[in-house]
Amino acid sequence: MFTVRPVLDERTLGTEGWRVLHQDAQRYHRRPNVQAIALIRWALKQRLDGKTVELTPAQLDHLLGHTLEPVA
Repeated sequence: MFTVRPVLDERTLGTEGWRVLHQDAQRYHRRPNVQAIALIRWALKQRLDGKTVELTPAQLDHLLGHTLEPVA
């Protein structure tokens, strides 16, 4: 067994994504790291149920409010 520790910060999520994560955490009375884990668990459940959880670059841009830089 191993532990996965995602590193999410304003730099990786973008300013708007960071704001939304904190806004949702406050709405659901969670700490931001617990909200991030809830989102990851939701995506994993969707994937295990055979549903597509990947977003296109345009969908991510819309959700995060900025243009994403390509990952090398």
